[in-house]
Amino acid sequence: GPSVTSTLRSASTDGADIHYYIVGPDDDEARPTLIWIHGGPISSWGDIWHWRWNSLVAVEAGYRVVLPNPRGSTGYGFDFKNGIWGNVWGAQCYEDLMAVADDVEIRSDVAADKVVAMGGSFGGYMTNWIGGMTDRFACLVSHAGIASFETFHGITDHPAWWSQMFGMDPFEDLEDLRLYSPITRISEWKSPVLVIHGQQDY
Repeated sequence: GPSVTSTLRSASTDGADIHYYIVGPDDDEARPTLIWIHGGPISSWGDIWHWRWNSLVAVEAGYRVVLPNPRGSTGYGFDFKNGIWGNVWGAQCYEDLMAVADDVEIRSDVAADKVVAMGGSFGGYMTNWIGGMTDRFACLVSHAGIASFETFHGITDHPAWWSQMFGMDPFEDLEDLRLYSPITRISEWKSPVLVIHGQQDY
């Protein structure tokens, strides 16, 4: 059956501890590994079952699954959660995820050349941002991820909340809004990516 290790932590670039779970087959085999980035961004992974984000499906297929709680995750204090608030989505959260990836890739039970970054919603956004920042991952899986901040502002079901969270909107300073918008780095993408999207991805 699967095993869960819930006490793993990586030191990020600013010294903060980044907690993550590893779920996988109960063996020491070097397996392909998914770094599964949660949505929200104000949310967190827990040692729970979820109907949509079910890591056991991937474990059953033979993968190890890493469930990181980077900046923006709840349960680690206000400042940690607030590290995603404002126009900083691709900033420290990205550094936190790369710190986890650094630790994961040197584990003997992980196939270092078969590590995948993936996520949905905010996790899809971070996967898109990662695609323009590094080619370290074997591939990427982006589900319902934001690629363009200004486009998303115009089609989201709640643009007022989006503007509040970012502290701005496209009509104030479009150049600044694009600072962490994945579309600006699309020409840097080198990793193969599976994009999953549709009209029901609100």
